[in-house]
Amino acid sequence: MQKAFNEWARYSNLRFVRVYDPSADIIVGFGSGHHGDNYPFDGPGNILAHAFYPYEMASYGGDIHFDEDENWKENSTQLADGVDFYSVAIHELGHSLGLAHSPVYSSLMFPYYKGITQGTLDYDDILAVYKLYIQNPYITDDPPLPTDSTNSIDDADYEEQTPENTPEPGPKLPDFVTDPTPVDEEPPTTKLYDLPITYVGDYSTVDDHITRHYPVTQEPATVALPEPVPNVCVGSFDAIGVLRGEVFIFKGQYLWRLTEKYRVKEGYPVRIWQVFRDFPRDIDRIDAVYEREEDNSVVLFSGRYYW
Repeated sequence: MQKAFNEWARYSNLRFVRVYDPSADIIVGFGSGHHGDNYPFDGPGNILAHAFYPYEMASYGGDIHFDEDENWKENSTQLADGVDFYSVAIHELGHSLGLAHSPVYSSLMFPYYKGITQGTLDYDDILAVYKLYIQNPYITDDPPLPTDSTNSIDDADYEEQTPENTPEPGPKLPDFVTDPTPVDEEPPTTKLYDLPITYVGDYSTVDDHITRHYPVTQEPATVALPEPVPNVCVGSFDAIGVLRGEVFIFKGQYLWRLTEKYRVKEGYPVRIWQVFRDFPRDIDRIDAVYEREEDNSVVLFSGRYYW
């Protein structure tokens, strides 16, 4: 964990100090199943860990939880040998600092577990933390007030991937993290790409990763979009939904992701399959989308089929 803190500190002007105090801003712990935060883990596989944004879930804000039932390893290069702890920890810490998931494949905040990482922030991660802690004119030099903390860490959902605003158990879908909002939501969880389990997401969270059937050489989410891209402001939408606190608009083969102020997020639109990796590339539109309440899984419908 210290290595992960040091890496984020390099680019954020933040200084992290280890303390043994239940009122610390960031509390790191391991939990199994129901562990106290209403976001239970699901045993080995699927959800690996989750983290809470600093402004949400009251006393849990900023905290990071790891699924104790996972086979955690150091420098693990093969999922069969165990889950690389550092790769998940540095991703979750990003959520703890307020960063959401990134569509950039090389980013540490990419919503799926990719196995062992080089351990350094990608350019996209650096820009995100710079904007949040250095460029932001509202950040002051005053020490932050510690958040309340709980005495036990028994409930956190972590998916084998990287976390998002809410733990994301469920079918092969990436986790999403919500932008800062006053509403308490599930922490992002980290998931795996493809296994018979679901892996996620920060508040973050998601599906099964590992080298699954997706080789490391897969197209990054920032691939140039073929023309023409439909004009989202002309005509009607195919579907629109609030997924883990964020508004998503679907039109044709593309989706738009909106900010808290309902502006299109940078990097969008993208093709639907670039966010939902198991969605068939030959489907030219969807009819409906919703987030399943019982497990926060995202379900897409097209004609008689759903994913």
